[in-house]
Amino acid sequence: MEIPEYFKNRLKRKEERGKAEKFREKKEDEAERKRLKCYAKKEDKNLDAKIEICRKVFSFRKKFLETPEGKMLFKKSGSDLWVFAGNWGHKLHDKGDEAAQSRIYFTSNGISYSASWKWMGSLASFSFKEPEEMARNLSLDYLKEMLNEMGSGKYSNGY
Repeated sequence: MEIPEYFKNRLKRKEERGKAEKFREKKEDEAERKRLKCYAKKEDKNLDAKIEICRKVFSFRKKFLETPEGKMLFKKSGSDLWVFAGNWGHKLHDKGDEAAQSRIYFTSNGISYSASWKWMGSLASFSFKEPEEMARNLSLDYLKEMLNEMGSGKYSNGY
């Protein structure tokens, strides 16, 4: 029995679509690797600026927790005072994705960072006792955004 030409053409088109899909995936993977490499290079290059921002955040934490209001809020929070919310700061992520979220807390030992997808548990968590440690783990853009919000005098928990 001979296979009809129609079926041969369909199989050929399906095979071509599969090859095109594999080629597209390979190009996307290459582009993502390049994007991550550029991101890591930028973060390394800006380490001094990140450390300076983190020193300001730690200084802000210290001064804030010495105020009567800061002491009261810290005590009411159970020693984990939520001070900032944003997209992820620990790794490159699409800023338009509303499902990725993170929070910064002032703790009794320093500053902590927690990242998750909305409505899911934490997937990344860091505790920082020193500004340098924080600078090595969070992105420059994230740190700038956090510092700007703290410096503005407004409190926003991201919602």
